[in-house]
Amino acid sequence: DPFYLINQIDNLVTAEAKAKLLEELLLGLSSLAYQNQLDAESLLREALARFRDQFGIMEASAINSGENLVNLSKEQKEGLWAQAGKAMREEG
Repeated sequence: DPFYLINQIDNLVTAEAKAKLLEELLLGLSSLAYQNQLDAESLLREALARFRDQFGIMEASAINSGENLVNLSKEQKEGLWAQAGKAMREEG
């Protein structure tokens, strides 16, 4: 169960154990893509491109507010991330 694995990551202590769990998840997702005649590598490239775009919007928003991302709290970063995601969805 992938959700079981996802929930287990918080219970792991070492980076190595967390990496092994994430490897299992990635292999499972790759298998799921294959079973649905999808190219996992292409999907990952597309997801990374969207991530870069959303991060760029987030960064620009911080700069326009006179802030530096490094100086923002986790909550502020999460808020900017959500706003950037909303802007991207509205763009289409």
